[in-house]
Order: sequence, then structure tokens, then C-alpha cells
Amino acid sequence: MFHRQMRRRFLITMSLAIFAAFALQISNSYAMADTPSEITVLVPGASGKTGRFVMEILAEQGYDARGMTRNVERAAAASEGDYSWVKGDVKNPDDLIAAMDGVSYVICTIGTQEPTGENSPEFVDYGGVKNLVDAAKAANVKHFVLLSSAGASREDPENRLNKMFGNVVIWKHRGENYLKESGLDYTIVRPGGLLENIYDQGTRGLKFEQGDMGTGIIHRGDVAAVLVAALQDPSAKSKSFELYSDENAPADNWRDGGFAGLETD
Repeated sequence: MFHRQMRRRFLITMSLAIFAAFALQISNSYAMADTPSEITVLVPGASGKTGRFVMEILAEQGYDARGMTRNVERAAAASEGDYSWVKGDVKNPDDLIAAMDGVSYVICTIGTQEPTGENSPEFVDYGGVKNLVDAAKAANVKHFVLLSSAGASREDPENRLNKMFGNVVIWKHRGENYLKESGLDYTIVRPGGLLENIYDQGTRGLKFEQGDMGTGIIHRGDVAAVLVAALQDPSAKSKSFELYSDENAPADNWRDGGFAGLETD
């Protein structure tokens, strides 16, 4: 009987010790989680139409938003927020080393509308993304969120955007693939037609789709909200998806498990 009681006490003591260690590990993991004020997010393309919305939302949520642009003076003058800016051209890898200093996350919103020349999609939507991915990997960035385009995965030369803008959607897809193969944690968002004046930001629900066969429109501000939400959501990692507005769904319908329902790449 004595030995049986001792054995029971020993097992209880060990169980409590294991439980305490597990609880401490969970507590420490929460304690080590980054808060927005401790996080610097680099936004290449921050002076663009969608990038501006990203900067606004990051600032509203308390992140240290660092916009990257080729013309800091012009971007700062056009911006209504008190953001930090860094000069950088995505075609120049040396620029990106300094831009990535102290950066934890990247939201890439770059894109060109020049169909030919040194700023064509080959050198910006693909080459620029490639350079940013390499720099982010060297800087140990935790998560790279990439703004792409619906239809990118099909690489269809007959796509209207490809015909108008130097195969832009094809080059975007090649940029996507480079990111996927980099080893970085990533999320790739492919919005439909981007607009700002058909409905008000945040007033419609959103549709997350995969398979790249749909069509639709979406407010740039709603796209920006999804890009920012993906930053620290584990269920958004290693996923590529299309994004459209849904006038029949309530606003913010996507915030409760929108990423979780998607398949990983």
C-alpha cells in the first residue's frame, strides 16, 4: 500500500510538472509575439494607388509603416500620413539592402503600366519582385505578402492586360513562382479589377477564391485590408488566392476564418 501511494504521488507530481512546463511555454510564446508597434513593415510601391491604402491601414493599426519609392520627396508631399519613407528602385538590388534594414514584414504592391523599356513588366513585376525576395530572404523577413493579379496563373497571352501592358500578368505569375520557391513564408493575393469609385471601402463582403477562373471587381482599400490582415495570420501562409467584392455578403465577412478555408499551395 505504501509503495502504491508513493507511486501515485510521483505520477501526480510529474504530471503537474509537465503541465506547468507546457503552460509556461504557451505563456512565453504569447509574450514573444510581436505587437504592431514593434513591427516595421516595408511597403514597396507605397506611393501607388493601392500602396497608399496599405500605408494608411498599417498606421491605423499601429505598425511602423515604411514606404519605399523612387521619389521620396514627391511621395511624402502627396501623403497625408506621417510615415517614414526610404528611397529605392526595385530594379537596383543595392537599394533594397538598406531598405530592408530592421524590417520584419514586407507587403509588395509594385506594378508598372509601361509596356516596354526599362520599367516594363519584365523588369518590375518580375525582376523587381525577384530582387525584393532576395533582399527579404537575406534580411530574414518573417512574411512576404505579394499583390498580384487575377488571371496571373493562366499566363494567357490573349489576356487583355497582357496585350495592353507588355505581358504584365505573365510576368506577375513568374514573380509569384520565384517567391514560392524562395523558402520565405508568403501570401499571394490576386485581386480582380481594382477601383475606388463604384462602392465605398469596407461596405461590401469579399470573396476568396482559388483556381483563377473567376472575374469581378474590388475596392483598392479592401485589397489593402486583406494584405495587412495576412501579415501575422498563420492561416494565410503558403496560400495564393483571388479576391473579389461580394455585394450580397455582409462587410467584414472574410475576417472570421477567411484565410483558413483556403488550400495551401
